[in-house]
Amino acid sequence: MRPQILYLNRLKAVACIAVVILHTFFAADAFAQTVAQHTVLLSVRNLMTWSVPCFVMCSGVLLLEPKKEIGMQKIVKSYLPRMVIALVLFSLLFALFDSIFMQSRSVAAILGEGLKNVITGGGWKHMWYIYMMIALYLMLPVYRLVTKSASDKDLRYIVILYGIFLSLAPLSEKFAGLKLPFYIFVFSIYPLFFFAGYYLHKYRRFGRVPAFLMVLVSAAATVWLTYISCSENNENLSDLLSNYSSPVIILGSIGGFVLLRDTSEKRKGFIDAASEIISKCSFGVYLIHMAFLKFIFAVKRYDPMANGGYLTVLLISLLVFVMSLLVTYAFISVKNMFRKKAK
Repeated sequence: MRPQILYLNRLKAVACIAVVILHTFFAADAFAQTVAQHTVLLSVRNLMTWSVPCFVMCSGVLLLEPKKEIGMQKIVKSYLPRMVIALVLFSLLFALFDSIFMQSRSVAAILGEGLKNVITGGGWKHMWYIYMMIALYLMLPVYRLVTKSASDKDLRYIVILYGIFLSLAPLSEKFAGLKLPFYIFVFSIYPLFFFAGYYLHKYRRFGRVPAFLMVLVSAAATVWLTYISCSENNENLSDLLSNYSSPVIILGSIGGFVLLRDTSEKRKGFIDAASEIISKCSFGVYLIHMAFLKFIFAVKRYDPMANGGYLTVLLISLLVFVMSLLVTYAFISVKNMFRKKAK
């Protein structure tokens, strides 16, 4: 058993909770009646967007380490099948959910829709994360060739290059109407987080104070821009705040990663025991929690703003997180039990 990297467990645990809060407050925004309510709900949602990039950064730490043996065979026989199975299984389960609670259909129609969603990506929106991880796994042999030979300066160059061309440059077109002719041969921001996580884990070049300032600036900018977006119904700002290539999100994600990177590697009783459990269950929680949210807000049409307001939304977030964690933990426990019996 490989040694635990405690700060990664802590980071994934906090990010897991943040993802549930993000989606809960976003779902609750459908019931907002005033600009103030929209602003508060979407501010909380936007303040949680650092969580997904941090998951990708954690993956970078674990998968890009040259000393770790990850060959093509392991990627093809282990990593990719897990993602493909999760994609197919949950696409079918979510199609079944929609049939039971939203619109009744035959078994053949459920299977057809589920499999069609696998191919087209037309299922529940949060499933995009699985497609992104499949893409990273497919590119992993190439990325590992980079980290096997790259120095800290090389990695810093890669991260800066991604940041300039995939985060800063697109802003000129969105807000100034100026499309720059310069580009690099990539189109996704996620490799930036992938490499940034590994770089910050291995070569971190700044400490907690700069990291805290990055988080503070990102949070302040997020709340301010959310207020302007809601007040003026500004779609460009709304897109900026929900797009992971946004400099605001990148700043907060890197700052948050470093803050937890610098926590003590000495095990801290209950905190690290709980973090380890949540970390192991984080992928399952991510997949399952949307079913609880959809049942509460889309099926039951429960209006939290008419029943306690923001506190109710927060309580729903915590309830959904706990329920998702328990379901995932039970599933993992049963799976491990059958594995032991099979041996």
